[in-house]
Amino acid sequence: MTRLGTPRRVRAAPAIPIAVLLAPSLLVILAAAERPLRIPVLLVLVAGLVLARRLGDGRTRAAWAAPVPVAVMLACALVPEPTVLGSGADCGGAVPLRVIRRSIEMSIVLAATFVAWRVGAVPASALRLRRPSPAVAAAALICFVAAAPLAVLVGPVVAAPFFGPISLRAPGVLALVPIVVAALANAVQEEVAYRGAWLGWGTLALGPAVAVGAQAAAFGLAHAGSDFTGPQLPVLVAMVAGGLAAGLIAQRTGSLALPIALHAAADVPMALYAVCG
Repeated sequence: MTRLGTPRRVRAAPAIPIAVLLAPSLLVILAAAERPLRIPVLLVLVAGLVLARRLGDGRTRAAWAAPVPVAVMLACALVPEPTVLGSGADCGGAVPLRVIRRSIEMSIVLAATFVAWRVGAVPASALRLRRPSPAVAAAALICFVAAAPLAVLVGPVVAAPFFGPISLRAPGVLALVPIVVAALANAVQEEVAYRGAWLGWGTLALGPAVAVGAQAAAFGLAHAGSDFTGPQLPVLVAMVAGGLAAGLIAQRTGSLALPIALHAAADVPMALYAVCG
């Protein structure tokens, strides 16, 4: 018994080893660099998330939920790209297989994000999927409309040293829809996975600085690979810098609207090549 007025001693919660919080992010960064590890890492991540749900606290659950959507995306990338590119001489025929693939991948990544949220019992607000402010929404629209044509003009010149010569044909009116759909699908899945789940839930577990750096590192490594015919280091540096910039924008605006718009604009040349290549 304790005397009246004497506070009871409260046992402090055990400190979570930093290795437990860092492990899932480091595993997915490794999987981004080494393709054969992607499926095993995804399985470990799922098992770790289930275990964290049963035994861990909020930080542990957030740490293991954060990179799950990216791990799923990396696993999807193991499926070879379809060989069919264009859809007709006027780029206005049937929707190309790559456009369909991007839409399916986006659906899978969004579903993985939902599952990670439910299993990890982590806050949905950290995903930054809320409606943007009018100023941010206007900036996103203006950036997409202005940056997309610029990306089409400079994209082949910038990409040539890394992918070889690329020629883009002017799209027909009917092709504009699949081009925009493909660009948006790829942008949405990557921004939700990297700047939504990983950055948002990773911040709860590791703090904003570590979270933004981890997702940017994986983003850069995931975009460097055998597709490049030239040096990969400049591409890796550029992609890491892009991941950092997108992460900082998401943190500053509290929304994914602007990162999605800029990402989609940058993807328009690749979508144009998929439809009209």
